[in-house]
Amino acid sequence: MTFARKPYIRRPQPLYAPVERRGTYDAPVTGSPVSVPKTERAAGGVLEQLHKSRLVELGCMCCDMALDMFTPDVELHHRRAGQGWGKGDWMTLIPLCPEHHRGATGVHGLGTKGFPKHYGFTEQDMLDKALQLLNITPKGQGEKA
Repeated sequence: MTFARKPYIRRPQPLYAPVERRGTYDAPVTGSPVSVPKTERAAGGVLEQLHKSRLVELGCMCCDMALDMFTPDVELHHRRAGQGWGKGDWMTLIPLCPEHHRGATGVHGLGTKGFPKHYGFTEQDMLDKALQLLNITPKGQGEKA
């Protein structure tokens, strides 16, 4: 008995043959895989961009609190204290000038422990002031009824 291979011969098929679906899952036909309407999904991005543009108009929070001056060129910094390895959401953004953001005397240069020792206020203090200037109540600090 010999075990010779048989040559594979491919059968000719039409160019666009109909595909048979083998699954038993029937997806609801809604037009969108997510049940949330597109306007509600896009609203978070619109609100986020609006919030970021309003923060940029405030200027550097560290310059404002430490030096009492307005610095228009800012970078948005995610509050790092208490966030672990990840970044917070867009409501924890703080506008800082390049020196106070990533410079030697900035948040990233001094670190989360050295920054409050140097300036006398924390990232949370700057975030609270920024939200106060925008008339936004931080999470968990709403009016108690």
